[in-house]
Amino acid sequence: MQLTEHIWGDIMEDDYESNYIDVHIKNLRKKLSGHSDISWFETVRGIGYRYNLGN
Repeated sequence: MQLTEHIWGDIMEDDYESNYIDVHIKNLRKKLSGHSDISWFETVRGIGYRYNLGN
């Protein structure tokens, strides 16, 4: 929800539940995996996602 609030602010309804962030992360992972073996986005269960710098 923090990512949604940061991008769209108060436009989105609080109880609006969608997987559009998950879908975008999946597409980004797919596109980036063709260019590098690094997993750029790490899923943090119960929290969301974390950007992985490949360290």
